[in-house]
Amino acid sequence: MARTRSNGLLQGVSGKLGQLVIKQYAYGTVITTIPTVRPSVKKRTGPLQNLHREHFAAAVAYARGIIRDPELKAAWSKKLKKGETVYNAAVKSFMSRGVAVWDKERRDAGYSNEHDKIHVPGVRDKGADCCIAAETDR
Repeated sequence: MARTRSNGLLQGVSGKLGQLVIKQYAYGTVITTIPTVRPSVKKRTGPLQNLHREHFAAAVAYARGIIRDPELKAAWSKKLKKGETVYNAAVKSFMSRGVAVWDKERRDAGYSNEHDKIHVPGVRDKGADCCIAAETDR
């Protein structure tokens, strides 16, 4: 990749020229080669990665449930610092328990595979996609 700041020859030029691509940015002109597009290779994921994905999906469902309930959302909003969102705080709170704790609770509740509903034990059902709740005393 080549950069130039004041080149009268390439001033205002952009586009493809043979195997080169000329780009204009605020800091100057950049010359690169055409990006190579590789065919996507679908990787197989292992059981541990699938477990982490399920854990994050449960955290997202937990946060969405809090946002859907105006009372819970208001309670969480009171605890936040400036610039924080209820959604991010709820995901962080859920994820901080760790995947091992979540997985043990899930298995103890009788949910064993990815086809089961995501369930957080000991919480109420708010009519969402899954059972969710918030601990407002954190």
